[in-house]
Amino acid sequence: MVVYVGIVHAQNEHYTPSPPKPKLDSSLIYGRIKSHYYVRVEASTFRVRSHLAGGEFFSPAPYGLNAKAGLIAGFNYRDKWEVEMGLKGLGVYNSYRFDLHNSFGAPAGSGFGEGLRISYMHIPVTGKVMVWRPSKKISALGTLGIGYSWYRKDGISFAGPMRGQGGLGLPDGSMLTYTITSTHIKKSSFVTGEVGLELNWFFLKKLGLTVAAKRLFGPATVLHREGQVVEDTQGTTYKFTSQTGANGTSVIVGLRYRLY
Repeated sequence: MVVYVGIVHAQNEHYTPSPPKPKLDSSLIYGRIKSHYYVRVEASTFRVRSHLAGGEFFSPAPYGLNAKAGLIAGFNYRDKWEVEMGLKGLGVYNSYRFDLHNSFGAPAGSGFGEGLRISYMHIPVTGKVMVWRPSKKISALGTLGIGYSWYRKDGISFAGPMRGQGGLGLPDGSMLTYTITSTHIKKSSFVTGEVGLELNWFFLKKLGLTVAAKRLFGPATVLHREGQVVEDTQGTTYKFTSQTGANGTSVIVGLRYRLY
């Protein structure tokens, strides 16, 4: 019987566990950019085109800022495409100025302005494509969309009376008085198309400023007005007609919040 006797040498081995592999962001795989939803609150102005007929004493007059508020929700696809929809106000106005100096002999520079605005609710649906992106915070998009507008009950805002009287003193000491009357017909609803350019600047990680300019195309006549100005003493009358369509330019300024 043969017995083998040996010495076994043992040593401690120290194993250092490998660090866990970092979890890859799926939005960065293969260079992908993460898509996201967003909301925007905005204020917009709408400058419409009007056609006024009534002779040399009537002239077009600006209505004012014609500003309305809106709330928009949208989806951004990898910073390349966007689609959005919302609800906002849309004002269609009609205004004119009447020359009292050349018509009724009032002092030079005398005249008055009168106007009417119809307020509509407007649902825009817009598609966008990225056209310029100089940095992660700034982007410019081309826009193309369609919108549906309907008359909002009790949405009439008057810049002047539908029927009223005015007067002023003349150089000879007499008094000039006149009466203004007008009627109007409006569309209850209409559809518009739009093209434009939008600029976004994210001054915070999720909060950005939006500025956009759009050109709207719609019916040639949304608001039609007929009226007259009558000199009360002699009854001299000057009549006018005016038509306003849903065609014009809109400027939008808003705050945009990025959702994940």
